[in-house]
Amino acid sequence: MCSILHIRRLKKNALYAIIESVIFLQCTEVCMLHFVLGAAGCGKSEYLIRRIAEAEQQGCFVRTLVPEPFCYTYDKRLYAHLGAVRFNQLHTGSFRFLTQEILSEIAAAPRDAADAVTKTVLLHTLLRRLSDGHVLLFYGGQADRASFLPQIEAQLNELMQAGALPEDLADAAEAMQEMSPVLSQKVTDIARIYADYLTMLEEKGLRDILTDPVTAAAAADGGSFFAGAHIFLDEFESFTGDQYKMLEVMLRDAAEVWIALRTDNMDAPDFTRFDAVNDTARALRRLAKEQNTASEVILLTEQHRFAAPSLACLSRGIYTVPQNAYSGDDCAVTICEAADRTLEAEYCAAQIRQLLMQGRLRASDIMVVMHDLGSYGALLEAAFERYGIPYYMDQRRSVLHTAVMKLPLCLLALLHRTTTEQLLLLLHTQMLLQNTNDAARLEDYAYIWDIEGTQWERPFAAETDPEGKAEALRQRIMQPILAARRSLIRQDGEAVTGEVIIRTLYRLMTDLHIPDRAVELAGRMRDRGDLQRSRTLRGLWKSLMETLDAMHEALRGVTVPLPQLLDLMTAVLRSHQLPEVPQTLDAVTVQSAAAARYDAPKAVFVLGVNEGAFPANISQTGFFSETEREQLSGCGVELSRSVRDLCADERLIVYKTLSAASEMLWLCYPLADEKGSALIPSPLLTEVQALLPQTKKPPYFRRADRMGALFYVSSKAAAYYSFVQDYELSPAERASVRQMLSEMPQEAARLDRLRQHSGIMRLRAEHPELIRQLSGGQINMSATEIENKMRCPFMSFCKDDLCLYKPEKKNLNPLSVGTMVHKCMERLFREHPDRDDFLAMSVSELHDHAQRCAADFMEKELGGRENRPARFLQQYDRIAARLTGLLRHTQKEMAQSAFEPKECELVIGQLGDEKGTRPYMLTLSNGIQLCLRGKIDRVDLTEQDGEQYLRIVDYKTGIHKKEFKLANIYYGLNLQMLLYLFALTDDPDVFPDAKPAGVLYMPADEPDAQSRESMKPAAEYFSEYFRMSGTVLLDRGILSKMEAEIAGVYIPAKLAASDTGTGEPVLDKDSQVFTAQQLSGLRVYIEKLVRQCAECYAEGDVVPSPMQGGSAEYYADACRYCDYRSICFLSEQDTGRIRKPVPQKEAKAAMLKIMNNNGEEVQENGLDTAAGSGD
Repeated sequence: MCSILHIRRLKKNALYAIIESVIFLQCTEVCMLHFVLGAAGCGKSEYLIRRIAEAEQQGCFVRTLVPEPFCYTYDKRLYAHLGAVRFNQLHTGSFRFLTQEILSEIAAAPRDAADAVTKTVLLHTLLRRLSDGHVLLFYGGQADRASFLPQIEAQLNELMQAGALPEDLADAAEAMQEMSPVLSQKVTDIARIYADYLTMLEEKGLRDILTDPVTAAAAADGGSFFAGAHIFLDEFESFTGDQYKMLEVMLRDAAEVWIALRTDNMDAPDFTRFDAVNDTARALRRLAKEQNTASEVILLTEQHRFAAPSLACLSRGIYTVPQNAYSGDDCAVTICEAADRTLEAEYCAAQIRQLLMQGRLRASDIMVVMHDLGSYGALLEAAFERYGIPYYMDQRRSVLHTAVMKLPLCLLALLHRTTTEQLLLLLHTQMLLQNTNDAARLEDYAYIWDIEGTQWERPFAAETDPEGKAEALRQRIMQPILAARRSLIRQDGEAVTGEVIIRTLYRLMTDLHIPDRAVELAGRMRDRGDLQRSRTLRGLWKSLMETLDAMHEALRGVTVPLPQLLDLMTAVLRSHQLPEVPQTLDAVTVQSAAAARYDAPKAVFVLGVNEGAFPANISQTGFFSETEREQLSGCGVELSRSVRDLCADERLIVYKTLSAASEMLWLCYPLADEKGSALIPSPLLTEVQALLPQTKKPPYFRRADRMGALFYVSSKAAAYYSFVQDYELSPAERASVRQMLSEMPQEAARLDRLRQHSGIMRLRAEHPELIRQLSGGQINMSATEIENKMRCPFMSFCKDDLCLYKPEKKNLNPLSVGTMVHKCMERLFREHPDRDDFLAMSVSELHDHAQRCAADFMEKELGGRENRPARFLQQYDRIAARLTGLLRHTQKEMAQSAFEPKECELVIGQLGDEKGTRPYMLTLSNGIQLCLRGKIDRVDLTEQDGEQYLRIVDYKTGIHKKEFKLANIYYGLNLQMLLYLFALTDDPDVFPDAKPAGVLYMPADEPDAQSRESMKPAAEYFSEYFRMSGTVLLDRGILSKMEAEIAGVYIPAKLAASDTGTGEPVLDKDSQVFTAQQLSGLRVYIEKLVRQCAECYAEGDVVPSPMQGGSAEYYADACRYCDYRSICFLSEQDTGRIRKPVPQKEAKAAMLKIMNNNGEEVQENGLDTAAGSGD
């Protein structure tokens, strides 16, 4: 037959139906392929449906083909047009339905189809075999990697859909061997994998359904399946290689083939908006010509869809040259700019709510589309819920992150090797232990005692778990796991098969009562009204059981190591997705632009119209680059679409999106993403504004943050949200919204809670008397708590009063090392109370004492050496060895000093069950008693002129050597030792009439010789490190009793060169000393600070007021490592609550004046008081 090209331009008029009927009868005699072409909205589908009706009415065998996602909506349209009886005469569906029909009717009985699990398992087995056999040329080093399996699976799917066979690849590889040897190796490897995969399927009596279209086309070729049929194709824009094979048979055997395509000129030049469709049309025309099939083009030009002229103008003009701007006054297109995606979603929801309230549209008339549904999904869900908008979001989510699917992966990992990470993941699924408190208890235990690896496989030490609760939980979990692991070890040493592992996995889940727990969880969700989550959980559990059954069958007789089975199951579960089921028929549809199915929407919202997002940037993925794909094409292997094709697809997607709405279109874009990074509006908007100049200014150009209160308060939830978010609301608008919400009882209560919990002052105690009741009418504080409150009242309240603190690890951190040192020193002086006895101890005896103390501490406080990793034990042995150096230094210091230890670990007041000396009491201005308690590391005494003098020694360990800074006292820091000194000198029972000699911080670590300055001698470095910091009494006799030469070797005082040796000593400028009068003034000032601190606490002032801007030596920075920042919400705007220090020299000078002025502050030079803040 001759090829006939007959172009008709039809416009709707009174004789339209008659003309169409006549033309149809003429065409059926001479034409077989009919192209129905037209731009968006020209009625191509309606035209095709009329031709379908006429063919059915004439008794023709009619078959319709549409892409699978369109089957339901297309059938609805046919049913509405034809009625039930006539519709049932049609054969409708997609290429998949057609393929199944052919295979079931005329092809030989096909093998069973391999499901997705079986395909993945077979491919995994094949890759492992090829990798072990070293037969792959290019991919030999990658084939056994977990990431290679999904990549090669996707590549094989592409090849099968393209209709390419392994033989085609092998021929192409041979042809390219000299021209491109690397590509030849890649293609050879993929051809080998492809051929072996098909062979494995055949050996198991299975087939891959992706090969069915080619098989079906071959079966229908030359037969009568399509003979005399009238075939109608709609909604297609392109075809895969296997579909072209089917089309080839149709064009040869069918009576009529009709296809509607979205293009107005199939011979248009490249890089136009219909490139993708034009390529398809030309390919079909070539195919028809090869089959000697006549073709005709029916071009529809009148756009019937658009109710608004501006939308028709946009559809006609986008991506065309030249462009004719719309000159009308009205405009159905609105461009909206939002500060971020959150506000963009809020604007979209508020605008849809308005449309629904106005009664202009139903929810099903509205679509929301964007390219990045992942970024917008959660935001739109929340916004639509606030505005009460019914919606259906076509978003499939991977199940791999769900608790149900995490379970088998964790258990498989634990069957291979015990790790804390996998055990904790298992606990977090909430499907292992019925009581969530048990899970938290076990997690805390693991954190505190640093349980790792095989430590879970042995009983926990009784010292670390006195009540045995953690051990009971460990046994409940680990005994079934270890039993299952042992069952997988064969006596002959051979690896077990995959089916055995899967069966063992299910038995383990049963032993752990996980199925029962899943049923219980689903039931509890249902009982509390959460039906959706209950259905989802049951669906996930059913999917998991089906997956395990499929893997059990597929791995029958196949040996798989546990790590590889874990990778395999991860790959299988990753392919599973959670479908979203529509909850109502009348709902706003939310879809990705690439997958959107437009069922005559009246209003469309396009979100994320940003550069690189809409239109989207295009990149090629897979094993082959664009150049390599072109080379393969030259060798006869056509793969999926090239980058050029993908760019054409993207232009078409944008065109379809902008042309979908019949009445209204919104184009929205954010200026920033969720991280605050700037986003640029899409250049597409510039083209839109050139076509529709009205969108350059209001009301067709809008800014979401300037829409006003009325726009965002169309529901109670939205009003409350808008009030909280403050979308640029004016004071009057805020007042109106507040008044409206206040008149609704439920919303008024929410507002009241918001008022109570907004602003920094929300943390002030409303009932201060409750604080006093906690301590029985008096305030009990330790010196450490006082210093914490000085640093930040809120931090201290959380930590010291509410006891909100994270568990401390029982490892060798500075706190536990300090405790070890304290216990070692206390035990030393308790076992050797006589000074001479202690001084007579040899180095080996000191070493033995240090080792005994360290061993006892390890056993009682750290749970013993058993189960501890080698690195921990090495660190412990190193610290234990350093104790000997500390004891030796203490011995040397005491040998030259007249001060003798009298008390160690002396309790001030009462700490728990420990009772000690009298507490240090202060009476506050409101009459409440402040009771100070604490514990002193060591108290030393000496006599001079018949009077006792005492000094307090505090052991300090840690990264930073503790330094006494007089400037810190000005801000209420470093008060601890001085308060203890005041407490002891006031107590008439313990040390009656004792006078203060000083307070000293003794370094209790051994210095690291490697960290000293390179030019400083080791002896000088060690001497400086061990020099005690603090402040001591300015008295020659007392100083000489601490250090005979007063050379500053052991104490913070050193004679100056000008000292005469008699009278009051002359010290160098770095010495830290005080006179009795200065100490008295210091005490007055310190007690005033403590009273002020306690009185604020008693009045409920625990509002965050942190010190900031300090360093390790001076002042403090309470916020730097604070554990409570997430609940205090202190912001930069709360400048009145943040305290800053004055320069250290000024604070020290101020303190000296206070000490010399009997504790009274001297205000000068703009110095702030200790309670205030400075710049």
